[in-house]
Amino acid sequence: MKINALEIPISNKEKRFINDGLERILSSGVKWTNSDTVKALETTFAQKTGSEYAIAVSTGSVAIESVLIAKGLDNAIIFAPVLTAPPTVLSCLNMKSNIVLVDADANDFGMDPADLEQKIKRHRKCGEKAVIIYVHIGGFISENIKRIKAIADKHDVVLIEDCAHAHGARLDNVHAGNFGIAGIFSFFLTKTITSGEGGIVIAKDKELADKLSMIRNYGKDKGGLHVVKGSSWRLNEFSALVLLSQIRNCETKYARRQEIAVTYNEAFACHDLFQPIVNLNSGYYKYILRVRENVGFDYQNFKSYMQQHSIQLPAKVYDSLINEEPYLKSCTDQIINLDSSFEQAGFLKSHHVCLPMHLGLSNDDVKYVIETIMKYR
Repeated sequence: MKINALEIPISNKEKRFINDGLERILSSGVKWTNSDTVKALETTFAQKTGSEYAIAVSTGSVAIESVLIAKGLDNAIIFAPVLTAPPTVLSCLNMKSNIVLVDADANDFGMDPADLEQKIKRHRKCGEKAVIIYVHIGGFISENIKRIKAIADKHDVVLIEDCAHAHGARLDNVHAGNFGIAGIFSFFLTKTITSGEGGIVIAKDKELADKLSMIRNYGKDKGGLHVVKGSSWRLNEFSALVLLSQIRNCETKYARRQEIAVTYNEAFACHDLFQPIVNLNSGYYKYILRVRENVGFDYQNFKSYMQQHSIQLPAKVYDSLINEEPYLKSCTDQIINLDSSFEQAGFLKSHHVCLPMHLGLSNDDVKYVIETIMKYR
């Protein structure tokens, strides 16, 4: 038995849908980008997430940048998590923003509300435009998002959600991306819904949606005049077709991830080394086990052990903090607090593992992963 870290199974029904769509696109003459299939994708994704609008773009990274441009947030001060993927912060650097890094919450890997508010008070200048970018790590929607939103409202700060991990995640029946002014989703290769590359923004504000539609197309209005800052960030019809084939039946995909997570949760509830994060609000992009405190643990040894048993572990949530990444460490003119201490994030990055979590896993595969881990030590 071999367990892969990632598989992207496409059903025969989805393949037929894609093949039929390819024939239609190729026979259309010139409708190869940002056309009928993209519009169908946007309509379907908005419906599935309970949002008013969805605007497809070429990547999740440019989706963040597009929202910042649309809201006139050049040169704003941006509060971003120190425990996140570099693209979250790189998009902000492109806006010539000043960035303040925020520590993680020990319970859910997301941004720590107390540290966030303290840093808003310390670093934001009077009258300065400000943004919070909250990342739903691993797909978990924490109750903390309510506290984060309250802090944003209290201090008149724009809240943007990075939902790259959070497809299918809901809190109080509200889908990720609907707590702030916009939700940013990625369709990169590893994501729950994927076309290899791609992104989308969900929003409730028509003015914001209209601006985003122009920004992704060089900032042009319907008359072809360049009226706002923009770039070539359109999504092509072929990628949209692959996405649409999956999103039409996304509830089944999300439910299967929940099934796998419940099995893992039950198995590791009383494990002496690992502790599951039991949060069924999650879309389970990642299945994360925290390493219990005060136990000896060598991640490389564990990874090698799993490989010896033909189990390939997916990447950890993040191996490095933002202020440890070589290029970002050099951005001293924009990242204000690179030298700060981030104790909770530092602990979390080295005290967790991620287990295989994808739709290519059978029940026997999941059982084998659990049995193998139970024999470790």
